[in-house]
Amino acid sequence: MWIFREIHKKAMEEQGQESERIRDALAELYRQLETHRITEDEFDKQEELLLNRLDELEAEEENEQIEDDELQETSEQVDSAQQASTKEKEEELVD
Repeated sequence: MWIFREIHKKAMEEQGQESERIRDALAELYRQLETHRITEDEFDKQEELLLNRLDELEAEEENEQIEDDELQETSEQVDSAQQASTKEKEEELVD
């Protein structure tokens, strides 16, 4: 289970970094518009692409959180079952 958590953690970090890069790109895009280095049409097209990708990342993060919660629940169920099995074996040895 540990390896899955580490992989998930790394994936979430990478998504966070991509989200940050997109926000930086949006800020630069706004600066370019304000300084008239791009037209409003160019701005609108690029902004739409960046915002759509940001929305995708946020949806992925939400889905990852749901999966992480389910994985945690499964892990807890496995641990509980293992503890119950160990307790049963100990009781059998005592009898």
